[in-house]
Amino acid sequence: MDDLYLAYRKDKNDQLSLLSALKEYWTYFANAFDEPTKVYRKLKKCKKFDDYENAVHTVFDEHDLV
Repeated sequence: MDDLYLAYRKDKNDQLSLLSALKEYWTYFANAFDEPTKVYRKLKKCKKFDDYENAVHTVFDEHDLV
């Protein structure tokens, strides 16, 4: 998943609009976790790439896939 994210980020030249697109993917991905609402909320709040990356790692560390 990290490779896909980095390739997408490189392709979009690090434009912050990419975060909006990634958040849309997470509306679907969040349902794969035990608490989808909490997962999506963490990602929805991100405004910078560093925040997004930290939130993704937190989601995978703190939530179980179902």
